[in-house]
Amino acid sequence: MAAGVTGMALMAAAYGYAVVRLEETMSARNWELPAQLYPAPLELVVGKRLPPGPLGDTLEAMGYHYHRPVQKPGEYREAQPGHYYLRSRAGWPGLENVVEQTLDLRVRHHTLTSLKVFRGSTLARATIPPVAFAEIRGPNQESRRIVPAARIPEHLLHAVVAVEDRRFFRHHGIDPRGIMRAFAVNLVRGERAQGGSTLTQQLAKNTFLSGEKTYTRKIKEVFFALALERKYTKQEILALYLNEIYLGQRGGVAICGIGQAAHLYFTKQVPELELHESALLAGLIQAPNAYAPDRHPERARKRRNLVLQEMFEQGYIDEAALKKALKKPLGLRLAPYVGTRTAPYFVDMVTERLGELFPGEALNAEGLTVETTLDLRLQKAAENALAQGLSRLDRRSSADLQGAVVVLEPQSGRILALVGGRDYGKSQFDRATQSARQPGSAFKPLLALAAFQTLGTSLSPTSILEDSPLELDVQGKPWRPQNSDRQFRGDVTLRQTIEESLNVPAVRLALQTGLDHVANFYQRLEFRSRPRPLPSLALGAIDVSPLEVAAAYTPVADHGVFARPFAIARVLDRNGNILYQGKPIRHRVASPPEVYLVRDMMKGVLDRGTARSARTLGYAYEAAGKTGTTNDYHDAWFVGMDPELIAVVWVGSDSSASTGLTGASGALPVWTGFMKAARKGSPPPDDPLPKGLTRARVCAITFALATDQCPETREELFWDGSAPRMPCAMHGAPRDIIDAAIERLRARVRGLFGRQRP
Repeated sequence: MAAGVTGMALMAAAYGYAVVRLEETMSARNWELPAQLYPAPLELVVGKRLPPGPLGDTLEAMGYHYHRPVQKPGEYREAQPGHYYLRSRAGWPGLENVVEQTLDLRVRHHTLTSLKVFRGSTLARATIPPVAFAEIRGPNQESRRIVPAARIPEHLLHAVVAVEDRRFFRHHGIDPRGIMRAFAVNLVRGERAQGGSTLTQQLAKNTFLSGEKTYTRKIKEVFFALALERKYTKQEILALYLNEIYLGQRGGVAICGIGQAAHLYFTKQVPELELHESALLAGLIQAPNAYAPDRHPERARKRRNLVLQEMFEQGYIDEAALKKALKKPLGLRLAPYVGTRTAPYFVDMVTERLGELFPGEALNAEGLTVETTLDLRLQKAAENALAQGLSRLDRRSSADLQGAVVVLEPQSGRILALVGGRDYGKSQFDRATQSARQPGSAFKPLLALAAFQTLGTSLSPTSILEDSPLELDVQGKPWRPQNSDRQFRGDVTLRQTIEESLNVPAVRLALQTGLDHVANFYQRLEFRSRPRPLPSLALGAIDVSPLEVAAAYTPVADHGVFARPFAIARVLDRNGNILYQGKPIRHRVASPPEVYLVRDMMKGVLDRGTARSARTLGYAYEAAGKTGTTNDYHDAWFVGMDPELIAVVWVGSDSSASTGLTGASGALPVWTGFMKAARKGSPPPDDPLPKGLTRARVCAITFALATDQCPETREELFWDGSAPRMPCAMHGAPRDIIDAAIERLRARVRGLFGRQRP
């Protein structure tokens, strides 16, 4: 009797301990929830241009898939050229107002002309959410997405119960039948081959206990299971279990919980799962890696069908549903970014910034949603262009080549793509943001812009600069700038200086402008290095990163307004509350006519100047650009832009060894490869002439008004009121002008003689 009382007391104490531990643990329950990084949503606005490139390619990069007909979230198709159907996904926390809907949209000349809900109302705009492309995980390297109990479909709950614990809804945390069955099997085999655990016991083990197979742990497990059943409903226990369980491995990342598994295998949220998909995920629980459908598809299919059969036999589905589900293919749509490195240099940059905003464990344990500025299609194009370009250049250079690519949206400063090196696995050093190099001649257009700021309308593309030997005293030492070919050309124009990248006239322009004025203008472009007012500043003697170079050119691309680069648009907690809002920070540094003059001269760099090989490499769209090469060929640069994109490429070596490459031979091919992929049949928008400037066709030699006798003519820009009025005298005036002048002379002569008559 005493022994029985003692046993009862011990059991009561054990149960009481389990209840206390349960209350403490579950009240402070914090799964390691990684921060989810998303690319920018696609904003569809009637009358606005779409992102560069084909719409279908953009959607594919965002995790959407072509399917005919469009039925499920994440599917699209192009019914005919320019006519798309798109089934959008539901939004993430912070975009809860974005619902699943099928959209009917029309595109003409890369502009959205019509947007409707399929067979429904007309819309002015719509937001298309992408899938996550990266995570910031904690030390356990667990990838998990929490799914509330109310959002788990019934057929998924039934699938799990049918295959893992068929008596789940009838027992109270422990199943004596299951325990006896497991005991008998273990006795026969002479080892602990089965545990006989219920789903509640498995949850108790995973949450409170170790994985060791001992009878002591098993007893503790029973009490914790009873405590769980007392505190939670069956649906809540299932939800806790499905959010907890391990469901496979991707590299060094553990896939935990049904939410992340649904995303990994189907690029879906859990409420979107269909019956056959739920059965497949339920089948994974027994042996996640052995039944992984992407690696063992036949094994996974058989396991899925077994789950479906169990559901039928236990009355969860009827025969018609069983037959329909058995006929379904696996239907995998693997999320391309789970367990892999996508845009790793970009992710590192974002992680560093987030670490400043959210110190401690908040970044990798609280399930933050991070909406970035990244365009995944452009990011992939940049990565491919750099990898392929450097592979080709390896044959021409003995140096250990590295490179970087930065792509900005000039109007906002949004970082659309960023590549910090050729192989993140070998080197995590980010050359796009952390490497400071001299840009060389890539800064000559900025020098010209500084000159326009000071000299105003007295300076124009046809202004004459002297290209002749020059010696200056720089800090007590003589300095003699040279052109790259060691030749002098006499008088040259500002346009020729930019297009042919001439050094000596550029230095003379800096001296004419005033070195202090040049340095002060550069300071407004927010370089980390302070510009020094030395003559060499005219030739890019300042240490800058590729990201800083791209930012410096935002006013050239966008009407004189500088935009500070940023990569994080919003950060939200798991409930959708905005914790941080990234906003464009912009300020004017020049007028629209000034930057248009600079931009037009940069267009000549591609059409006639040092970057004309871009045309032979196949880039036909209008663009503005500038090559840059530093002394002894240490660094090769190219800056290129159109009204929607700024792309900067740097090629060099980490050791600053001579590469033997110029901006044209090293960086320009990479830029051309990127822009061909980025544009891919979508021309850039027009670049209209701003007020204050006028165009005139002039003789390319005298810059007077062109005649039909001039051997070469061109369209040239002038400030209003300064365009030439007289025809080219060197090559003769047109016949009608000469005839008119002769007739006027005859009239004067006749008049003169007429007045002399008596």
